[in-house]
Amino acid sequence: MIPDATLSPSTWAAIAACTSAVAAVLLTTPALSRIAWATGYLDHPEARKLHIAATPLLGGLGVALGTALGANLGFWSLDMGLPGPALWWMAGALVAVGVGLIDDRFGMNPGTKLLFQTLAAWLFLQGGIYPQRYIGVYGGQAISIIWMVGLMNAINFLDNMDGIVGGVS
Repeated sequence: MIPDATLSPSTWAAIAACTSAVAAVLLTTPALSRIAWATGYLDHPEARKLHIAATPLLGGLGVALGTALGANLGFWSLDMGLPGPALWWMAGALVAVGVGLIDDRFGMNPGTKLLFQTLAAWLFLQGGIYPQRYIGVYGGQAISIIWMVGLMNAINFLDNMDGIVGGVS
């Protein structure tokens, strides 16, 4: 028996949102690269880095823009509008992106960076999506904050290779 090949409207909306997000990243990255070169927002070679020439640093901003576009298109194409928790999610994401941009440009000491990453995760979780069963609200938020900060740092550790973060993210 041949399965039905038609997709539901919500599946098409998800495909369109993901495709739009990828397209946005692919289209904004070259422009952000030119902006990085023009403003000196570059990562210069060091002993622990794999690149041998200066590399533009604004790729994470392109990933953030693509993610925001894809999420918003997904919400709107499903006639959901922007859900209330999304404002918290965007606030957390903005802080996380800001921390990354400041750290890339000027560097941050680990304590300050950890504090702002924790703030970003906490803001994101105020949208109300985190595990609570058996561990309660505070336990769920604590575990989620540790997990999110760990992921932010894992992505940051991958950032020594040009382009790897965009592919992983």
